[in-house]
Amino acid sequence: MIQKHEETLKLINLERRQMSEKRDKLEEMRNETRAFEEKISQNTAIIERREQELILEVEDLIKNKNAIEIQRSYLESEMQNMHLLSIKLHNQSEGISKSKEQLEIETNSLNKQEEDVENMKVYSKHELLTAKETWKQLEQQMRTFERMSVNLIQDISPDTSSWLLN
Repeated sequence: MIQKHEETLKLINLERRQMSEKRDKLEEMRNETRAFEEKISQNTAIIERREQELILEVEDLIKNKNAIEIQRSYLESEMQNMHLLSIKLHNQSEGISKSKEQLEIETNSLNKQEEDVENMKVYSKHELLTAKETWKQLEQQMRTFERMSVNLIQDISPDTSSWLLN
C-alpha cells in the first residue's frame, strides 16, 4: 500500500512537472503573441500613416494636373486670339490706301505689331511646350504613385505568417 501510495505521489509529481512545463510554454507563447501583436499594431500604424501621406500626395498631383490643364486651355485660347489678331493685322495692311508717308508710318507700325505678335507666338509656344512637359512629368509621377500604391497594397496583403516572422 505504501508502495502504491509512493507510486501515486511520483505520478502526481510527474504530472505537476508536466503541467508546470506546459504552463511555462503557454506563458512563453502568450508573451511571443503579445510581441507579435505589438509589432503588427506598429506596422499597421506605419502603413496607415504612409497610406494617408500617399493619398494626400495623389490629391496634390491631381490638383496640379487640373491647374496645368486650365493653364494649357488658357494658353491655347491666347494663341487663337493672337492668330485672329494676326489675321486682322494682315487684312488691315491690305486695305491701306494712303499717301506714301502715311503708308510708311502705318507699315512700320504694323511691322512692329506683327513682330510683337510673333514674339507673343514664340512665347506662347514656349509656354505650351513647358506646360506639355510639365503635364508629361505629372503623368509620370501619377504612374509612379500608382505603382507605389500597388506595392503598398501588395506589402499589406502578403502571407501574414511570413510577415509576422519578420
